[in-house]
Amino acid sequence: MKKKSMITIAVLSVFVMIAIAVNWNGSFFRSLVAPSDPDAGKDPSVEAGATPQEDTYFDNARYTRTQSREEALALLHSIVNDDSVDELTREKAYLEIVAYAKITEGEAGLESILKAKGFSDCIVFLTSDTATVVVAAETLTESQSAQIFDAVLSHTGFESGSVKIVTYP
Repeated sequence: MKKKSMITIAVLSVFVMIAIAVNWNGSFFRSLVAPSDPDAGKDPSVEAGATPQEDTYFDNARYTRTQSREEALALLHSIVNDDSVDELTREKAYLEIVAYAKITEGEAGLESILKAKGFSDCIVFLTSDTATVVVAAETLTESQSAQIFDAVLSHTGFESGSVKIVTYP
């Protein structure tokens, strides 16, 4: 059972990294996790007949990132709470949960910082040693790129070669 649980954690980790890397357009994984109930996920604050605001790339990417993490965390929680799983595997699953929390906090913090610096919208994808920042812009000036690099490097401690900036019009 120990080997099976460790393989499950490894496969799950790889899946989440792939999901984050591939979700650039947001629709691929969104279609995989789309609820079967057509009313699921609709904003309850939008009244019937009202036109909700159109989803943007950034909305879709955040949704996909959240869904992927929720699925991964649900599996990790089930491992942690399963008394038939050995203690070492449960501890590794718990550490994965803690790592997800730190990454999520780091992404949210960086997104807030970048918006405070004047970027209209952005999304940050962190791993343990890389950062990808997607900003709403046709192009970036050297000054804007420097602001993004400065924020990411100071917030994460990564080397500049570990940071990628992508513009999305």
